[in-house]
Amino acid sequence: MSAALSLGDMTQEGVCGLMTAVERWDPAKDYAFDAFAFYSIKHAILRAIENQSRPIRLPVHVLNKLSKMRKIKQQVDLSKGGREPSVQEVARLAGVGYKEAELYLDRSKTLRSIDAPVRGGAEASLREFLVDESVDVARQVERACSREAVQELVKGTDLEELERSVLLLKYGLSDGVERVRAEVSRILDVRVEKVRRAELSALRKLRVTAGEDWAGWTGLT
Repeated sequence: MSAALSLGDMTQEGVCGLMTAVERWDPAKDYAFDAFAFYSIKHAILRAIENQSRPIRLPVHVLNKLSKMRKIKQQVDLSKGGREPSVQEVARLAGVGYKEAELYLDRSKTLRSIDAPVRGGAEASLREFLVDESVDVARQVERACSREAVQELVKGTDLEELERSVLLLKYGLSDGVERVRAEVSRILDVRVEKVRRAELSALRKLRVTAGEDWAGWTGLT
């Protein structure tokens, strides 16, 4: 069974997740880009960890069903005071046949334990990195990836001066301090709505650049 991903590997997966967010984010929807990007990055990292934990990579739909089965099993465990749920119970709750549930539950036992040590001889477990907020790898990677990748995108994109300033301030690309639009508005002495429009316009342009240079961005670490 393969070892856990290194921090460098997770950073690269996080960059891929960020690029996916840049491509898929819809400015017309009522959610912020940074929140959307965080979940895309975290999803990419966790999916990579699960893929790399197996001797054979499983298709995405199989991993999704395994995840669903595990969640159902955990929920039944809690509701029944720790009692092991039967295959019939899991099959019924998951909406699948008995044989299919039995197969997936059997395969799920081969998953790498989240309590196994991370690679490199450290005593810390994967659970500590994923659950302990003080060692939130996903958040650390999200911040590092966002700044590094967006800095490169900004350099390679033809932005207006206001658009560039808004991105630098809002995402902390120059000083590491992230700001809300109201703060950016005060610093630049422009209305919040103007900041919002400049940000959305800049992100649309970044999306175009990211699409054109996708092969290059996926090599970032």
